[in-house]
Amino acid sequence: MVEIRQAKDCKLDLLSLGECMIRLSPPGHGRIEFAPALEVWVGGGEYNVAYGLARLGLRTGFASRLVDNPVGKIILNHARSAAMDISQVVMAKYDGVGRGDRIGLNFTEVGTGVRASVTMYDRGHSAASNLKPGMIDFKKLFQEQGVRWLHTGGIFAALSEGCAAVCKEALMAAREARTIVSYDLNFRSKLWSSPKARQVTA
Repeated sequence: MVEIRQAKDCKLDLLSLGECMIRLSPPGHGRIEFAPALEVWVGGGEYNVAYGLARLGLRTGFASRLVDNPVGKIILNHARSAAMDISQVVMAKYDGVGRGDRIGLNFTEVGTGVRASVTMYDRGHSAASNLKPGMIDFKKLFQEQGVRWLHTGGIFAALSEGCAAVCKEALMAAREARTIVSYDLNFRSKLWSSPKARQVTA
């Protein structure tokens, strides 16, 4: 039997740990290479869980690292629109170019008929991938503030060695605080190999 911590003892019902990206898509079923305009969407595997549950009335939060520039603020404003807690989002200073930290992008065209959807990633050197242990005080978050459920997964852990270490740090702190954990075993071959995924996940 799963025992979930009492809501009255916790600040959040759920916290998601992961990367949030900006998706740029041609309107309708347009092609990226011919697009005169692109629609802006916000999302990420872990982020979407917290956002969806916030829309359903739960108290959710998002833990990650973003860049303090207008593109990063698109994500912050999107989260705020659903009353998500973003106090655990670490903000990286914008260097004016994005050499050190940037917001990950993906370009997606929605398929139709026999033409499949296509997604092209542009997410290297993202602020989230540069997250390191100690940047977020998980012990304080889980023990003092209280979180009933932690959600993270393989997409975040695959971004870098630092992210895998942060993921482990969060999972251990959650376990110590009796917080329930869900881990999405989502595998992305563009981010890491099967042997590496098995090694880190185990």
